[in-house]
Amino acid sequence: MNSIQILQISFLIFASSFIIIFAVFYFLLKRKHNIKQQLVSEDYSNLDLIATTIKDDKFLVFLYLNEKTLIKPIEIIKDKILGYCFIKNINKEFEISELKNIVIKDSAYSIEYSFYDDGLGNIKKILNQASNAKQLVCIRYQRPSKPDLQVNSLTGKRYFNGLKRGEVSIRTIGLIQNITNKNISQIEYITAFCNTKEEERTFKINRIKKVSVLNI
Repeated sequence: MNSIQILQISFLIFASSFIIIFAVFYFLLKRKHNIKQQLVSEDYSNLDLIATTIKDDKFLVFLYLNEKTLIKPIEIIKDKILGYCFIKNINKEFEISELKNIVIKDSAYSIEYSFYDDGLGNIKKILNQASNAKQLVCIRYQRPSKPDLQVNSLTGKRYFNGLKRGEVSIRTIGLIQNITNKNISQIEYITAFCNTKEEERTFKINRIKKVSVLNI
């Protein structure tokens, strides 16, 4: 084999390698473009869905960073959506590109019971059902009343001015424990993971003034 033949073979190997590399690069580039187009298309679809939900005054359930979330959408801000989050009980922004499995809901709660209208027994019943079904529950929780101590401006002495109503807070809880079907009327406290405070808390049942099961 002479030098010319060696050069020809080398050129053919080089040309073949270049064609293969170019083909692989083109395939990867095209695949990346198709994925990007698909994501853009999904984002536009999500935008339409969100805009419709805001217009119709409804609610959204979706997966966000692998966690199921329920919100009342307020407005679209560029590539984000601002909404009231029923898990954290605050207004919160979400990246639209990260929203998965979006579902429109007519209401935020599947069932609601009030201590004043429905009684403590029904509150316990719903908490028990939510515990068994591992559902998230939003509660309206009232702290105990405290003495209202005032200072007399003339004498400088403190005096009792009655009881000051305890603060009311909204909490979303899950992993509810200490609720059972047996002797449920005797249960006074529950322990649950508080999503608002991001830790386990103990709640006295007769201070729960309203209980609402999240519609997710």
